Amino acid sequence: MDIILYLLIGLWLVLIDDKYFAIGSSEVHINGNITAEVNSNDIRLECSFTLGEGDDFYSTALTAENATTDKFIEIAGYLRNSKPVFTPFGMDLFGNETTMIHFDETENMFKFEFDNVTCRHERRYKCLLLVTSSSISVLPRLFESDAIWISVTVPPSKPEMNLPTKVNDLSDGKRNKRAVTIMPKNDTLEQDFIEGDNITFICEGDVGRPEGKFEWQKMYANNEELTYSNTLTETIPESCSFDGNSTLTLQVTGDDNQAIIRCIVKSEVSQVFLYEDSEPLRIQFQVRIPVIELQPDKTVFLEGDSVLLKCQSKGNPGPSYSWLKGNGSNETIIAYTDSFVIENANITDSGLYTCYTNNSIDGNVYKEINSTFISIAEKSTSHITSTFSPIETDNTKDLLIAVFGSVAFFTMILCVIVVRVCISKKRQTSSLKLSGYGLKMMTNTKKPNDENKETNNVAEHQQKDTYLNPRMSGERSLTYKYIPCCPHSLCYNVKDLNSSGQKLE
Repeated sequence: MDIILYLLIGLWLVLIDDKYFAIGSSEVHINGNITAEVNSNDIRLECSFTLGEGDDFYSTALTAENATTDKFIEIAGYLRNSKPVFTPFGMDLFGNETTMIHFDETENMFKFEFDNVTCRHERRYKCLLLVTSSSISVLPRLFESDAIWISVTVPPSKPEMNLPTKVNDLSDGKRNKRAVTIMPKNDTLEQDFIEGDNITFICEGDVGRPEGKFEWQKMYANNEELTYSNTLTETIPESCSFDGNSTLTLQVTGDDNQAIIRCIVKSEVSQVFLYEDSEPLRIQFQVRIPVIELQPDKTVFLEGDSVLLKCQSKGNPGPSYSWLKGNGSNETIIAYTDSFVIENANITDSGLYTCYTNNSIDGNVYKEINSTFISIAEKSTSHITSTFSPIETDNTKDLLIAVFGSVAFFTMILCVIVVRVCISKKRQTSSLKLSGYGLKMMTNTKKPNDENKETNNVAEHQQKDTYLNPRMSGERSLTYKYIPCCPHSLCYNVKDLNSSGQKLE
């Protein structure tokens, strides 16, 4: 007690209103911030210092923040030429968890080590250094380090999920969240819901420190997953950790039958996410339109074939099945099962087959039907025509493909030949000049009584002959140019040229 008293008296001499900062060259430091998981061990706080010129070490102390007053109070210290000691506040804060209090004179360091970290240890810490001087005129001086923080983390616990409840069945009173009834594995009576119901799930538990959050998932029977993020979460601090709860409300459908609702708590402290699953949901829903399957998969069969008709439908409770043949007043019940076989089929088995399905929910009966038409043909028939689609053999298809392919090939060859001929003729150009007396454009026919008329028209004939005969006039010539790919005389262009080759107007 004397050592503690001396330490406190030495500090008291230099404190004014619990705060006094001396100006000098001495310094004191504390190690950095610490993050530790609850119940972990070997947590060490170290106060190191350096003395300025003319300063003498007197005492050092480790302080912790008082959560009530926000002031720093000594928890342990060392007075020169004595042993390290615990203060009453230190004993209350750490107790038997302390494993070492040691002062190292060679390193000028005060060390404090403890085990079994709890949330009470999460607070700020500082180191103090008290020095004296050989000069009588200089009073003892106190130096203070910066504050560091010990953060305590707590991993979350596995959440708990209560029995799903219809929204209108929830009590308005405050729940006792620690008295949640977990759904028994062998009790499914209260879990039956009807398609369209709005049901609520509540998940709660320790979400750790720092506080974690809840996430919901719906896992279908086919292993598909659906994640919900728009959930209401409430977190309540409890001592060191946080206690949270989350609510999920959804409207169920027939697809939710046998689905599992999972509540997950996610925390940055835990690498493994903890979760709780509900029992598979049992959702009652009315029967769906059935699907008819034929084996073999076709609608036209031959006499003697075996035909399997299978009807499948979804519903909870499971649907009942019946098969009818015919239409309207001619319908006949042929089976009360989901499937049946037509053995050794014959032509009379052709017709319309209808599958009826039904189930009952709360006294209401729900029905759905589906039909298919089956044709049975004679084996001797070479070409079978169905009401729904023509049947073609593979040989016929192959023959048609071969014929159309051959026609297309020869058509392409013919087109190539025609194009090449036209191109060749286009390159050939022939010019024919009409000259001499060999070309006679006009023919004179003499008649016995027309001599006078001929005499009168000599000048006119000579003029025309002169026009046509370059030897007579030396003025005009006619050029004929052949136009390729044109089979008649209209394909010749006639151009008037003079003797020098210029076009005449």
